[in-house]
Amino acid sequence: MDIAKKLHNVFSESKLQGDTVIFPDWNITLLPRIETLDAIKDLDKKSVEISFRISDPNFDQELYEYQVGFAEDQDTAIAWHLEVLQSA
Repeated sequence: MDIAKKLHNVFSESKLQGDTVIFPDWNITLLPRIETLDAIKDLDKKSVEISFRISDPNFDQELYEYQVGFAEDQDTAIAWHLEVLQSA
């Protein structure tokens, strides 16, 4: 699943550059990643880890956001996360 492309589709003001989502008006760059929770038996098909590395030239270091979602399947868990991000 291409989470960067999905985020770009949610946020029309963003620009997509490879696997990075750039928000020029905010001067913020997101590098999103999706992984499954393989370490927890039987949850790997129903869970998803979404992490973001957030950088801004005004920050002295990158910020790191980490979220875990559970749903009936991974696509639903990802869709829920994107819906939450869009409503924020």
